[in-house]
Amino acid sequence: MASKKSDGVDDNPIGIALAYVSATALVLAFVHPWRASKQFRHLIYVSVGGFVAFAVLSNMLEALASRVGASGPLGGLLGGVGTAFFLIATLLCPPGLLVGVIGAVATSRREHHSHQDASAA
Repeated sequence: MASKKSDGVDDNPIGIALAYVSATALVLAFVHPWRASKQFRHLIYVSVGGFVAFAVLSNMLEALASRVGASGPLGGLLGGVGTAFFLIATLLCPPGLLVGVIGAVATSRREHHSHQDASAA
């Protein structure tokens, strides 16, 4: 029986999960002092817009790199920047969206309860 050689992370679900956990930790490192739901709503908007923008830019740069020629230095640079944009779109924007949604819900509930307590007093 021939064994299949693994040459990427596409067959490593634990590695993919750890990549998303680390990206989530990076997002949390920046947003942990936030206390207003408005800040988390902005994170949601930036994550969705960033996903679209970086995905489109990644595809455009990859297409441009293939036209220029992948073997030249310009093609390599364009391909590298396109790959970086792809990784930002797929690894950083989804955790940003998740943290933004959870943070917006949690802080809006806290703000709602604090307004009720202030009006009851």
